[in-house]
Amino acid sequence: DLFGMNVPDEQGNPEFLLGAIPRLIERAESNPRVPIYLVLDNIEAVQDSLRVELNPILWERSIVIPEINRKFILPKNMHIVFTMDESGEMRDEAFLNRVLRQKIGGMDQEDLKNLLVNKHKVNEDHAKKLSELYAMLGQEKWKQHGLRFSAQDFVNIGIYAKNRGKDIEFLKEEAYRYIFLRFRYQEDRKNFDAVFKALFGPAPEAYKQSYVEISDGKLIADGVQMEI
Repeated sequence: DLFGMNVPDEQGNPEFLLGAIPRLIERAESNPRVPIYLVLDNIEAVQDSLRVELNPILWERSIVIPEINRKFILPKNMHIVFTMDESGEMRDEAFLNRVLRQKIGGMDQEDLKNLLVNKHKVNEDHAKKLSELYAMLGQEKWKQHGLRFSAQDFVNIGIYAKNRGKDIEFLKEEAYRYIFLRFRYQEDRKNFDAVFKALFGPAPEAYKQSYVEISDGKLIADGVQMEI
């Protein structure tokens, strides 16, 4: 919880525990020369009521916790960062007008390749293929409004394929299945097929279908063995 909540103690009596924001304020106050950051991801997806609760922080850099009758003032070394997905939308203009907005560009092809290899230990050839696919899809104009593919999508694909093995076929299948499901329009699916074919060759029809089977007491979904 960001502000705090009442929880029962060992005797069942309510006890108030400070949330993340007041605890970080206390940490910042005790370390005035150290910058403290609170990052709230995908702010466009949070409930309207939470954004309302954040208003005093944006207006006055302070919050009041009525349960303990205490006011917390944000010190100068504490900063709150809100992030939005590049395809996200927020209609709360009043909230947006209270913050300093900065658009940050996404990863380029080389950045993604290095991330896959160095951090996630993806095979370098596979990382190169994924980064090329990332760049090619980023250049397409999709009929589906707001459709974008993030670097995290390709990190997920790389990890899924790595966990299955080193064969390039695992990478092809994971990439195709993951991305194909994002499209709503047949026109976009055809465009994706063309991009995929240029990089990996034609996709088998089986990639467009899903199947689940149980064999020898093991669950197998789309060729991947899963624990039951």
